[in-house]
Amino acid sequence: MVVKNDTNEVGDADPGLFFSGSNSNIAKATSASGLSLLALDVNLLNPNWSTLKFGNLEITPSLFTSTSSDFYYNVPSSGKYIINLNFKNQTVLSLGVATNSQIGILKTSGSTTSLIDSKFVNAISLALVANYYFETIHSVYEFAAGDKIRFVYNKGALNIGLGLLSNASGSVVLYKIAD
Repeated sequence: MVVKNDTNEVGDADPGLFFSGSNSNIAKATSASGLSLLALDVNLLNPNWSTLKFGNLEITPSLFTSTSSDFYYNVPSSGKYIINLNFKNQTVLSLGVATNSQIGILKTSGSTTSLIDSKFVNAISLALVANYYFETIHSVYEFAAGDKIRFVYNKGALNIGLGLLSNASGSVVLYKIAD
């Protein structure tokens, strides 16, 4: 079933849309930071976006650009894309305060960068057992060829955290669905 753009009615999907040819715009990247025994995080009055870097480029790695300071997806052709961004963090013992922590998606078109989507994550926690959060952004976006898509994390304006046995991981899947 699909929603028709012109009438917003629900109708049958053409199976040929999903099975004809191949979609060279599909890309997937994952990352696992590994286990950290003790993590101390202090971030005061610096609410900047930090780029999430994915180490395992599993599908179409040529669509990603990864440097020591940056990581982004290069949009190969104009159209509508689905992005599924997942971010997971688990800490056995945690004490933390953070304001406005978010994951997000930034789009750079030419010299203009804009936040196109974001979602708030764990804000205040005190956990003597496993503190676990999983956030996802899953939606459809329209891009032009040459756009650069970054996946970002913002710790907020005030962040003080102490964690014991923490582990973070993430994944992103992108694919073109329409011109």
